[in-house]
Amino acid sequence: MRTQHPITERELRAAYKRSGLWRLGVTYERAIDVPAIRTALNCSVKAARRRAEQAGHPMPAQLGLI
Repeated sequence: MRTQHPITERELRAAYKRSGLWRLGVTYERAIDVPAIRTALNCSVKAARRRAEQAGHPMPAQLGLI
């Protein structure tokens, strides 16, 4: 069973950058304030974690502490 770690702000910011919302003039703060966009960014983080895990490079649990 996979242990889910809380999603960090660093991961959310990386997902925001990958999404290209900044190109449309949507700030990170605005993106987080819109529930649908925040949900999409959370799902993006989870997908990135799964891809990293499948590639054999599990993301460190303490990534946000670095």
